[in-house]
Amino acid sequence: MGRYNPGLLSNLTLIIFFMLASGCSSINYYQHLLKGHLSLLSDRRPIEDVLKDNNTNETTKHKLGLILEARAFAQSHLGLKVGDHYTQYVDLKRNFVIWNIFAAPELSLTPKTWCYPILGCMGYRGYYTQSQAMSEAEALKQEGLDTYVGGVNAYSTLGWFEDPVLSNFLRYPDERLVGLIFHELAHQQVYIKNDTVFNESFATAVELEGLRLWFQSKDEDKFEAYAKQNHVRQTFVNLINDTREELSNLYSSNQSDQSKRNNKRIILENLKAKYLAEVEKGNLSKASATWFDEINNAKLNTVAFYHDWVPAFRQAFKKQGNNWPAFYEWVAKLGKQPKSIRNKTLQNLQQAN
Repeated sequence: MGRYNPGLLSNLTLIIFFMLASGCSSINYYQHLLKGHLSLLSDRRPIEDVLKDNNTNETTKHKLGLILEARAFAQSHLGLKVGDHYTQYVDLKRNFVIWNIFAAPELSLTPKTWCYPILGCMGYRGYYTQSQAMSEAEALKQEGLDTYVGGVNAYSTLGWFEDPVLSNFLRYPDERLVGLIFHELAHQQVYIKNDTVFNESFATAVELEGLRLWFQSKDEDKFEAYAKQNHVRQTFVNLINDTREELSNLYSSNQSDQSKRNNKRIILENLKAKYLAEVEKGNLSKASATWFDEINNAKLNTVAFYHDWVPAFRQAFKKQGNNWPAFYEWVAKLGKQPKSIRNKTLQNLQQAN
């Protein structure tokens, strides 16, 4: 069994106070979140104990050892705040830790947002059980929204709690596992309320730059393989971005709603065809084929959340001389600017990339 950190009860008290003070009608939802997260904390074991346990298989030992190494690298080479995060292990006994709902209007790419005490507004809402997420998604679908429910392997508590390693992390290949640790730790370095795309794109940029340094310091051959994987990833992102631009132009046009619906269907069908063409060229993997089933605005937005500003942040990192503290300081200062200025600054960097 795990133990609570010294600040846990005070953190919970503060969170509950904010929830009650907000007058939010969905108090049951917040109770669900607290119960779900506390169940993780109560099942924690120190990774060092798991590594010493004779019942732990060699694959698990390798993955957990790799996570400890990634933590140390994140602190020494990326300047990330590590604290005691990812030093505890939880056997989750399910495929995902939470299931996130994403939603958007039928004829708009503007994501639906949910607002939370302390954290601000986000473009998704999470549940610890898939059935609850699917039920909420169905209710939103009845309101005429495009919806998508996706399983999530990890999330950051932004420093409120000591985030544990979850057993589902260990399904990842080594490079994705290391990247996951960099990504989640980045959320604790800089977090801007009410801007999901900013936060996720920043964390993805740290993940990618961190992996570049990781492989360069470890194994040049693996770095070359990583670079090829990154090219595949960017090809996929570009395909989605091009489609989102087509849809954005369609939705802002003077066409009738019915005409927009018809053309939306054609654009999404073409997206699947373009994907298959890239697979034939060897630029994309067949493994992503099922992702293109039941594609809609909400699902497309999940890619935008994580990638829209990544090239801009990577360009900013270069402009800061590849200096991590200077980069984090620049990101934090930018985050204090109005969203319109943030987006304009990132757009300029994106165009110069």
